[in-house]
Amino acid sequence: EAALLPGGGRMLTTAALAFTPAPQQCQSACRCSSTPPMMMVPGLRWPVPGELGEIVGAAARLPTPAVAVAGSARAAVAAVAVTPAATTAAAASTVTMATTDTLVEEADRLHAAKEVDALFDLLAGADASDDELAWRIARAHHDKAEDLVGDDARKEQLLREGLSIAEDAKERGAGGNGYVLKWYAILLGRLGDFLPTKEKVANSYKIKDSLEASAALLPEDASVQTALGQWCFKVAGISFIERNAAKLLFGKPPQSSYAEALGFLEASYKLRPNKKAALFAGLCQDKLKDRAASHTWFERCLELEGSGEADAELDRQAKAALK
Repeated sequence: EAALLPGGGRMLTTAALAFTPAPQQCQSACRCSSTPPMMMVPGLRWPVPGELGEIVGAAARLPTPAVAVAGSARAAVAAVAVTPAATTAAAASTVTMATTDTLVEEADRLHAAKEVDALFDLLAGADASDDELAWRIARAHHDKAEDLVGDDARKEQLLREGLSIAEDAKERGAGGNGYVLKWYAILLGRLGDFLPTKEKVANSYKIKDSLEASAALLPEDASVQTALGQWCFKVAGISFIERNAAKLLFGKPPQSSYAEALGFLEASYKLRPNKKAALFAGLCQDKLKDRAASHTWFERCLELEGSGEADAELDRQAKAALK
């Protein structure tokens, strides 16, 4: 079955095609809800991670017929247009399709495995107007930027692109999505390294508001607690120039303390032991003049397994602090 396109072309749709990761039929882990189980269509294969982002991006540029897929978890986000002139070539090529759910699951798997480059490539061209994809795309930009060494221009570009995606999602009304708020705040905070004092101080209020809203929606999310701890740590150590600028611009500067920062970081580590929380908890204890406690936290940071340049940088800071 194929839907007709303007000009006489045909589009293969999920009404005609279905695929599963198994060679025969859906297994118990399959997310589809079709009955009876969907069978593998000859000539189709399950897309590999590097192809999914391209599939979704290509689909966004194609005219999409109004095809309802009864019982599907989500409407299909990819289809392949076949024009009469290209029918023979298309028949010889492999047709791949992916649902948003599949893309989301693969993105989360790669993020958990800290496969930064594969994750970034996967989501290249994905539909950023889908809020569940938007914050994951923003997260991928953040992770890619964190993993860069010696290329500040590229890092700033990635942070700005990721922030733009998260901000668009937030303005679309996804302010009730804790993950959108979290990555908006984290990216805005990281971008501060590239901003003038006035803009950085102005953003600090937005960062705190978004993180607090995210924490209320995601009370078990360790990274939100870490981000709040980092915000407090930076504000507690704000420079005289920044403090005066905030006072002139906003009446009073943002306020926090190293003790408040430590509370968030300890909460983060309790939810999920992680290098960043351990490192900043050690830095807080150092500021609070508890050298023994700071050493304990730095050692915890080094004991946790890491991967990638971002974790390597945390280890370098912990080792330097122990000297």
